[in-house]
Amino acid sequence: MGMYPTQDTEIKMAQSGYTPIQIYYSTVTTRTPSGTSLALGELALNTTDGILYFKNTSGSVLQLANTSVATGNLPGGSAGTVVYQSAIGVTAYLALGAANTVLTSNGTGPAYVSQSSLSVGTAATASFATTAGTATSATTATSATNVAGGSANQLVYQTGSGATSFATAPTTTGTVLGWTGTNFAWVSAPAATTASNISGGAQYQIPFQSAVSTTTFSANLTFNSSTNTFSATNITATTALSGTTITATGGITGSTITANSSISTSATTGAFNYGTLSYSDVNIFASHQTSVNNYAQKIMQNTNNGSSASVDFIVSNDQGTATAFYGDFGMNSSTYSGVGSFQQPNVVYLYSISSDLVVGTQGANYLRLVTNNNSADTITLSPTNAVAFNGSYGSTGQVLVSQGTASAPLWTTINSTPPALLITMDQSYGGF
Repeated sequence: MGMYPTQDTEIKMAQSGYTPIQIYYSTVTTRTPSGTSLALGELALNTTDGILYFKNTSGSVLQLANTSVATGNLPGGSAGTVVYQSAIGVTAYLALGAANTVLTSNGTGPAYVSQSSLSVGTAATASFATTAGTATSATTATSATNVAGGSANQLVYQTGSGATSFATAPTTTGTVLGWTGTNFAWVSAPAATTASNISGGAQYQIPFQSAVSTTTFSANLTFNSSTNTFSATNITATTALSGTTITATGGITGSTITANSSISTSATTGAFNYGTLSYSDVNIFASHQTSVNNYAQKIMQNTNNGSSASVDFIVSNDQGTATAFYGDFGMNSSTYSGVGSFQQPNVVYLYSISSDLVVGTQGANYLRLVTNNNSADTITLSPTNAVAFNGSYGSTGQVLVSQGTASAPLWTTINSTPPALLITMDQSYGGF
């Protein structure tokens, strides 16, 4: 008679006066005999679990009886499990699936899968349902392979309750899907209509496309068609304006155009003109003209008051660099610091670098220098090179006599007879 493994064997003594009949057994819970320890027709008993085992002809150890299982129930399993046949003569249990999963076959046995992983195969023939109840919950199919019927390029649409049909396939380029009143059909695209007015906005506001199929009206840029002018509003560019010509056929009045960053030009940029000159000439790359009964201004200002701050208008020639061959007309700041007249604060200066500075006239015109806004010239150079001080050229034979710093020098007449020469000898050097 076969035995359990030796560590599970317990030796039992017979009652006095009796000869007990014992089978192969174990008192260790859940202990199961192996197929090699049982012979065909031999039984084994787990006295703790109350389970009787035997070995079948294929060598598998099976339960013959289980005292813990109530009559009419299958042994094993747990709440919600599904019983299925895993092999011939073999019963198995499938654990309860997760919420909202469905029971399907994986090809070797039952399995729970999520609804979203299911697919719908090709329907060979789809008949109309005679009665369709209301679905309490419809799960979205993740894949629908084909719809039965139809042909290439046809569209499926619902012709009635529970009835599906196919629209005729398009045959002409540029057609659109339209409704004939009874069914869908491909028709020619309708011609664009004319809209005499755009809804919304206010008088003189300019519409622009703010998004796809969206028209908006600008509140900052308006155009008065009755006066042919832009209104006094600001034109603001948050990014660069490049390659565009702004042309005003009428007047742009009452507004200020401000650039908060640089305005870039290119080698092909044309002339910049403000107003119209009263004469014509060649090679003008910028011109400014106005007509006012007052002074016209073009202002350059540097508002920094640092010791090196100035504002300068520079001209240079073909040899000009940042340090050579240029002319400078400028003004120093209020705290400018340096040595010499050009370095004094608040002075206005004109000088040349690397070449002579010429100030004069070309023609029979005077060169006049005036200080303190005097009515008379401080110095006058006539076309004949005569020099006048405080408006006076003097007379022939006169000499210029300084008056110190109090006033201008004077032209003075000297005696025609030279004064006598007086020589005084020092007696200490041996005089008469």
